[in-house]
Amino acid sequence: MSSYSEEALRSRGVRYGSATGPSDSKNDPMSTSEFAITVAQLTLLIVIPWAIFSGLTWVLISLELYLHSRIRIIVVAAGFTLVILMAVAALLARGRWLRKGGRLGVSEPRHLRDFTWWGALAILSVGSLIAGLAMGDIITSKYMKAYYDITTMDYYDNVDSARVQGQQLLDTGRIIFTRGSRLDFNLSMGYETSATYCVAPIVSSGPLPAAFDFWAAGKDCCSATGANFTCGAYDDSRARGGIRLLKESDVGNYKMAVEKAQAAHHIQAAHALFFEWVADPVGEVNVKKDLADDLYQNANFIFLIVTASVVIAGYSCLKLTKSG
Repeated sequence: MSSYSEEALRSRGVRYGSATGPSDSKNDPMSTSEFAITVAQLTLLIVIPWAIFSGLTWVLISLELYLHSRIRIIVVAAGFTLVILMAVAALLARGRWLRKGGRLGVSEPRHLRDFTWWGALAILSVGSLIAGLAMGDIITSKYMKAYYDITTMDYYDNVDSARVQGQQLLDTGRIIFTRGSRLDFNLSMGYETSATYCVAPIVSSGPLPAAFDFWAAGKDCCSATGANFTCGAYDDSRARGGIRLLKESDVGNYKMAVEKAQAAHHIQAAHALFFEWVADPVGEVNVKKDLADDLYQNANFIFLIVTASVVIAGYSCLKLTKSG
């Protein structure tokens, strides 16, 4: 004879003939395996979108993409293909969930978990692609294009502007002139359009050159006649370097200013090259790379925090919905 009577079993909350204990399965604490699966899935929901954002941004600001622009199309297409595959996986999981009843807390929990996880991953990945494209374009346009424009060109040191012609250094991006090189403010000139384009020849400590091919230049830093030239490090006695100015529309206007200087001062300029006058051209250019790296790292950190917050908030809302 059983040691428990039917009344005793009822008083303990167990149905007669049932193999289950007194507690309802809905109220059982999450098993160790289920907890591990949940933590792993939530971690992947954070890490995968962050990796897409970080990787896509890194590729968009890379030297390889600057040199081979077609890589952008391949990378973006691969990213959206990956997202489409995630969406397909979410739809397949949804179909399995619906075939099991399709109601929160009633249908097979594994199918519901698969559906919500793949759906959330697809949505977060779309956001990471869009954010990565935007951040990559921002960093490139603000810092990296100008950095690569200069660093992919040659660097020359100890150049004597009186002995070297501009035609010989058409590939220069950064340049250091001989000691004692300076700006000749007496020959500076300005050309007015929507802005005032200012130029002043770079001369060495020796005799003046036959042709003035090296010019310090800037916008809105002199008068129309070239007086009061204050472009770049004009007042820094250490300055004897230049960073090449390459923007075509600006170069065209600088050439107009040089033509005015030729007519006004009766000088020659065979192949005029234009530079931002600086003390340390290498260091000045590297600052752009440093700023780009800082922005990239900060963007990655912020995106990771935002993604983690969204995932945790979404999981909490889903738990509340299921318990309700």
